[in-house]
Amino acid sequence: MSPRVVVVQNWPPPDTVTPAVVYAGSSALMVVYGTAEEKAAVVTFPNWVDVKVGSPNDEALNGHPLYRYGLRPYLIHRIENSPWLDELERQNSVHPSHSSVRFRESKVHYLFALKEETIECLVRESVTSSTKIDVFESHRRALQHLKGCIDSSS
Repeated sequence: MSPRVVVVQNWPPPDTVTPAVVYAGSSALMVVYGTAEEKAAVVTFPNWVDVKVGSPNDEALNGHPLYRYGLRPYLIHRIENSPWLDELERQNSVHPSHSSVRFRESKVHYLFALKEETIECLVRESVTSSTKIDVFESHRRALQHLKGCIDSSS
């Protein structure tokens, strides 16, 4: 089945300037990014599986394999029928107790297509573990929030 790239409509859209900050800790994955409204958003994924941070930037985004399925810059996307999830499942399929249904259960692939980087994360979402979004008036306040979360988890 082909991937389906869907824009996440209910999260603040990213700006075209502010570099993102990613924190991958044992208790959560957090992504801080500037918003189009000149604020800062902190997305907290409490139950994360994997994360990739790096290329391509906005000028090379059309080289990303998901571009032909609708990936666009300065947006946050949810990837359905994720090739990355397929790859991880293939790797896990050698496990003697592997179950495709159990492996894929509740996993969601998000992709942040930002100015200087692309951030992809695979997370588990359920009734008891949902993604949280906080919006702050400034990038500085968002980073203070991030620091407070890191300090309280250690």
